[in-house]
Amino acid sequence: MLNDHIKEDIKAAADIVDVVGGYVKLRRSGSNWQGLCPFHNEKSPSFNVNPSLGIYKCFGCGESGDVFSFLMKIDGLTFPEAMKVLADRYNITIPERTQADDGIQSQEAILTEGAYIALKFAGVFYYKNLIDTPEAETARKYLKKRGFTGETIKKYGLGYAPDRFDALIEAAREKSISEVYLSEAGLVKSDENGTKMWDTFRGRLLFPIFNPAGKVTGFGGRILTDDKKAPKYINSPQTRVYNKSEALYGIHVAKSEIRKAREIILVEGYTDVLQLHQAGILNVIATSGTALTADQLRLMHRYGDKLLMIYDADDAGQNAMDRGLDLALAEGLSVRLLHLPDKEDPDSFVKQFGADSFRSIVKEGARDFMQFLLDRAKEEGQWDEPQVRRATISRILKSISQIRDSITQQTYIQKLSEVSKIGDRELLAELKKVATADRRAPRQEPPRPTYEPETIPHPSESAQPTRRSDPRESTQRVPEYEKEIIRLMISHGYPMIEFVGGHINADHFEHESMKTLFDVLIHRYGEHQPISIEGFLQDEEWKGVVSDMVWERHTPSARHEEKLGKKLTRDGDVFVTAKGALKSLKLRYLDRLNARFSKTFEQAEDEAQRKASHTLLMEVSKERLRIEKTPADHLF
Repeated sequence: MLNDHIKEDIKAAADIVDVVGGYVKLRRSGSNWQGLCPFHNEKSPSFNVNPSLGIYKCFGCGESGDVFSFLMKIDGLTFPEAMKVLADRYNITIPERTQADDGIQSQEAILTEGAYIALKFAGVFYYKNLIDTPEAETARKYLKKRGFTGETIKKYGLGYAPDRFDALIEAAREKSISEVYLSEAGLVKSDENGTKMWDTFRGRLLFPIFNPAGKVTGFGGRILTDDKKAPKYINSPQTRVYNKSEALYGIHVAKSEIRKAREIILVEGYTDVLQLHQAGILNVIATSGTALTADQLRLMHRYGDKLLMIYDADDAGQNAMDRGLDLALAEGLSVRLLHLPDKEDPDSFVKQFGADSFRSIVKEGARDFMQFLLDRAKEEGQWDEPQVRRATISRILKSISQIRDSITQQTYIQKLSEVSKIGDRELLAELKKVATADRRAPRQEPPRPTYEPETIPHPSESAQPTRRSDPRESTQRVPEYEKEIIRLMISHGYPMIEFVGGHINADHFEHESMKTLFDVLIHRYGEHQPISIEGFLQDEEWKGVVSDMVWERHTPSARHEEKLGKKLTRDGDVFVTAKGALKSLKLRYLDRLNARFSKTFEQAEDEAQRKASHTLLMEVSKERLRIEKTPADHLF
């Protein structure tokens, strides 16, 4: 297990604003930082980073955690991998013996890690076959003809799958890699009974598909024969680590260049990406054999604001461009489009004319989406006839309706008005109709992955009391003083738990989740288990609740603190804060007792019961009056 002190050293060194800022554009908001959430689609920023606590929280989708969980979520890493990434980034040495997490992992986490191991092994196996075996001569000749260097082949891990049904299976068996892992990685297929198994890829040139963290998640395989019945390309199936609706070819290399350029160049094929990268144009990616999806665009948007789409000029390419255009505008990207000369694609163009010519044609020929659609309509003779022109204008308005920013929308409307000679008012009215019709149209969600990578539990956490269930939880609001007491117990550990536990028990809490958390804390205290914000933020059951408690969503501005001449903190004196919250908790608890005894009094069947209930009511009222009138400092 990674030693706790090493984890703390890494966390102390890691600047969460710096790490998150590599994926999300952040701006300062008081003592916090704010930006658009990378985990869901939103128009207004609700994703917050608190550097003093070292945590993030999205108030839109509820995602929260620390710097480790952020990397695990956004790059699909395991906990030890996230630790190693941060250790390498901040020059912290992890002793060899602690590199592997020897804590007990869930079965799902083991299978996920196994799938990654199998994919890495397969990548090396296919690469060695491409380089070393006589059988791969056709693949090597193909790559040489396409102009790819040995350096490019190695850098991107291109490979060759032998044309046998069990080549990978046998090689994996020799290295003691389980067939279960091969299956979980989509590298083998089996019959319905699971008695026969064979390699997924056979006799194909392979392009490994990497996630942003540089881990192989799947493969694309190109046929090398003239077999008309076989598909030209096949891709890995959907697995626990490969989701085709999120995968982007080349993103592991391109992401840093995209950040620098603030623009993504999107092309259609694997070889387009490789040829442009080889020519030194690195901010280029491609979809992995699928139509462009909202998930892929969301991933792109983490790294850049602008998108240049370069699709083939044939019908299939133009249809794909049209579909992707509206999705990209809806994601909030600034979109340009480019047509290369007839019969050229990025691969062939760069190979024939070079990188400088490509940069020139991008600079001179790329047009914003509206100008592109207008020019295309004119070139195809769809602008002269009034009825056809109307269809073109409606198509352009449909794209404009996807834009979130009203000022940008208005700018495009004015531009369209100038070109079409139709008034702004008429175009705005038509825009409203188009937008309404688009909202009413049924939307198809992109396919979700069959598997979701499992987050490995925090190694320091152990068994806890079962969380109580209560149907009211989804609607019942947690009182602030209840959250404050639990927050203080988690934040300040054993001394605070002793103080609070000496004055109340779980029954004092009204909200079921707070009762359970109180029980969990008392249990951990009794078992001498570690208690920390970090531990709870690694706990899938509690991280949402706890992040809400510890988060200071509204913080004093630096200007306000400057006027006061002092730094404002949430807890000036933690025990004074605790006493105030305990007083509120006790008052509310007594109110509930009062209501209960009043009901008992009203439903009493005889005088004895009525008298007993009345006595209890008087005692409760007397105690409530005492607590209400006594300063919190004197109560506890």
